[in-house]
Amino acid sequence: MKLTRVVVHITLLLAAFGLGWHLGTSQTSKVHAQNMKSATIPKAWGAVKATGLNGTYYVLEAPDGTIRVVAMEGGGVVATASRN
Repeated sequence: MKLTRVVVHITLLLAAFGLGWHLGTSQTSKVHAQNMKSATIPKAWGAVKATGLNGTYYVLEAPDGTIRVVAMEGGGVVATASRN
C-alpha cells in the first residue's frame, strides 16, 4: 500500500514536471533585433586602443599622446575624459 502511494506520487510529480516543461517550451516569444546606432568620432581623437563592455566604451590614443575614454550610449558620445 505504501509502495503504491510512493509510485503514484512520483508518477504525478514527473508528469507535472513534464507538463510544465512542455508548456514552457511551446509558447516561444518572438525576438526582434534592435537597430544599431552609430556615432562619428573625430579622427583627431586618435586610434582605438581598447574596447570594453560589449563595445560601449572605447579607449582612444591621439598622436600627441592624449588618451580619451569615450562612452557610446544611445548613438552618441556621452562622456569623454582625456589625460595628457
